[in-house]
Amino acid sequence: MQFDRAVVRYTFTGDFSGSFKDLKGDGREISFRAVDIHRVQNGQISDNWHLEDNLSLMQQLGVVTLKAN
Repeated sequence: MQFDRAVVRYTFTGDFSGSFKDLKGDGREISFRAVDIHRVQNGQISDNWHLEDNLSLMQQLGVVTLKAN
């Protein structure tokens, strides 16, 4: 490793089969992305920053909708 950071990109997928707030899952497929940025010191992760696309997740669950301009 040349620098002290490593970046990992994820895609989470699953079925909405449980519940979220007042919504009951209907089995539809859900997918959203996330990124972790790790600081590595002495061969171990010393810090972590995690970012995920919660807006996309909430849209797929039907919790939020965006207005078109």
